[in-house]
Amino acid sequence: MKDMRMHRVDESPTDWRPANIVEALQQHAVAKPNDVAFRYLDNTGNESTVNSYAELVATCERVAVSLQKRGLVGKRIVILLPNEPAFVYAYLGCVLGGAISIPIEPARRLNTQERLEGVIRDARPSVILSSQGTLRSVFSQASSVPPEFHGVPIIEIDALSEEIAADQSEVTWKPAEISHLQYTSGSTSQPKGVMVTHENVIDNCHDIAQVAGEEVQHTVVGWVPFTHDMGLVGLLCLPVLMGFPFVFMQPSTFVMRPHLWLDAITKYKGTISAAPNFAFQLCAQRISEARKANLDLQSLVALFNGAERVDASTITRFCQTFQACGFSANALLPCYGMAECTLMVTSRRSNTKLVIKHLDEHGQIHDQHADRNSNTSLVSCGTATGTTKVAIVKPDESEVLPSGSVGEICVYGSSVTPGYLNPHDHAQTMKHGAEVWINGFPYFRTGDLGLIDKEELFVTGRQKDIIILAGRNVFPDDIEKIVEESHEGIRSGRAIAFAINVDTEEKLVVVAELANKFVQISQDELENTVRIAIAQQAQVALHDIHVVRSGELPRTLSGKKQRQQCAAMYHAIWKRS
Repeated sequence: MKDMRMHRVDESPTDWRPANIVEALQQHAVAKPNDVAFRYLDNTGNESTVNSYAELVATCERVAVSLQKRGLVGKRIVILLPNEPAFVYAYLGCVLGGAISIPIEPARRLNTQERLEGVIRDARPSVILSSQGTLRSVFSQASSVPPEFHGVPIIEIDALSEEIAADQSEVTWKPAEISHLQYTSGSTSQPKGVMVTHENVIDNCHDIAQVAGEEVQHTVVGWVPFTHDMGLVGLLCLPVLMGFPFVFMQPSTFVMRPHLWLDAITKYKGTISAAPNFAFQLCAQRISEARKANLDLQSLVALFNGAERVDASTITRFCQTFQACGFSANALLPCYGMAECTLMVTSRRSNTKLVIKHLDEHGQIHDQHADRNSNTSLVSCGTATGTTKVAIVKPDESEVLPSGSVGEICVYGSSVTPGYLNPHDHAQTMKHGAEVWINGFPYFRTGDLGLIDKEELFVTGRQKDIIILAGRNVFPDDIEKIVEESHEGIRSGRAIAFAINVDTEEKLVVVAELANKFVQISQDELENTVRIAIAQQAQVALHDIHVVRSGELPRTLSGKKQRQQCAAMYHAIWKRS
């Protein structure tokens, strides 16, 4: 087979870094062809597929050749696959073959086809790359799997990976060219396609590796979807780029059996992993003492907690729960990032103290004390990584705010992506409109609110989610935590708070999921309990609470609460007349 190495246009022989992750992968295949590249675990935690670097490159090259033979060099390709080896082959095959991938989660839910339709309208892909099993699931209501979807042909990855490879065309990627389109989670708006470049991926992965410790030979273990930036960049691109073996499983495997995540870390001596806050809560709640007795977590040096607001009580409980399993609190690293910045923006370092502050009703921060209201605790997400710079500005203005003041988080650096695919179709653009110039540099406005204290970033919430009651800013996360802890009948992490307009005045509304075993509970009792808890702890009045069945609250693929969508559903379906 013809050598198909990627060449960086501006590469320097004295200071070489790979132009993209596939070039790095090919180097690993030459240097250590028989070393394990990845292990895929089934829903019982057993190895289902193991690939060496030589095997991985061979399969990805077959996919790349097949894509090139079909004239798809430079074209956009939807990857509609779950967390399985086929996704790895498809993603790396697209980069190797010169195509731009668009990962989309094939969730078994009614909105999968709707989301796919939206991506097709926005990205205009040339083909959809999937598998027979995935297609049967997505199109389960159809009599047969269609050969195309909204005019876009569907190709099965199994057929591509089994084709006999011929000579490949050499592809030269420039660092500024697009690696993939990362569609945002849509927690406050319709998903938008973020254009992530090869240089973005390279720089962000190196920043993450620096935080984790580059002197360590790492093993990455995870379950977060590869269709999410945390999964794609942090759990797939990072190990492939750096030459670390990685172990992965389906998200559903973790949700059904949380212990399998920690079992895998124990078995394979995982050093790096990452997950949203709810995963730490799930582990602390559901892993039994008997299972904990078999865990050994002392190998972990970087367990990142990100993708949603980091909760102080959750990480404290996790550290206490698994301390006896060898887990060190120094390894738990709260972080902050987003797809528009590739992945990571800030993170705690293992050699620094975990900082928790208290935010009072006037928006002022104080050192955390035991007598403070824990619902207003803010966990530090650490300091900026690499050469990234973070500033806090007055929302909708360009005034930089002093240390300790809450404002909009703005980011500058090589990990900030070029923008959205179709910026004119979206209210917010990135480097063309939604930027603020600070000291001569264009900073990206994230839409998130937070503050910086002693260079450490504290995130308070989304600007669009802030509730203003009688002139006072109320953070929905604080209200939701109060609600979830007020009554055992409300599912943990399953309450959403937002405001509605009543006679020109904003009023507080909560929608919460009820645990199945409490379906017979008195609604009046539950409502009164929640009202009292909110009044006592947040000093605000609750206008309405609506209780729904388990699984009815809208959430993104990574588990984030979709408050704006929930508010729309409340108005359309649940609002009391």
